[in-house]
Amino acid sequence: MSDAYYERTIALAGLFQALKYVQMLANEGTNDSSLLKTAQRSVLTLDAINTQSVFGEFSSLQQGLYIIERLFCQTRHSTGDLELTRYCMQVIQLERKLSKNPDMLRLIAERLDNLSSQIDAYEFSATQISSSLSGLYEDTISTLTPRIMVFGKEENLQPPNNASSIRAALFAAIRAAVLWHQKGGRRLQFVFSRKHYCSHAKNILKRIDAL
Repeated sequence: MSDAYYERTIALAGLFQALKYVQMLANEGTNDSSLLKTAQRSVLTLDAINTQSVFGEFSSLQQGLYIIERLFCQTRHSTGDLELTRYCMQVIQLERKLSKNPDMLRLIAERLDNLSSQIDAYEFSATQISSSLSGLYEDTISTLTPRIMVFGKEENLQPPNNASSIRAALFAAIRAAVLWHQKGGRRLQFVFSRKHYCSHAKNILKRIDAL
């Protein structure tokens, strides 16, 4: 498919899904390993042939597609969905700041390339990958303002492994925002292009169900 909104929908699904992982871990203490794996993959996939290949199979983005369906196809939204939308706007704003910092972008690319080589050589665990991505996030994106403020229960936010996983997922959200913007994504589309995102999300979900 060459439709621009198709590509944007996939990227936006990756963005929302990464933020959903953050929300679930921060509020409920739920660590969904499949969502984390998709988030980690998206950050570490540096040479992708298309947007979908950044995330893997369509089914790996099912949660994010469901979120788009709720947000863009329905008129009533839960408190949790409104929180996700707020996080999304913060991520998009931060990605725009990052895009204007070529030195930081270069540093991120270099360190991700080195990290990918280390993961291949030493077979890092998911915890080790999150820790490495978290460190890179702290050294780079976390220094930009305004910082993304994650809210949740202290007992969920304080454990070091949880904090690392949250930062790794925020990194994935930024990565997805980069893709979304590269494919022509703009904030005004949240108001004026809802039908396009709704339609594409529903069609991709139908393809997943048919598999």
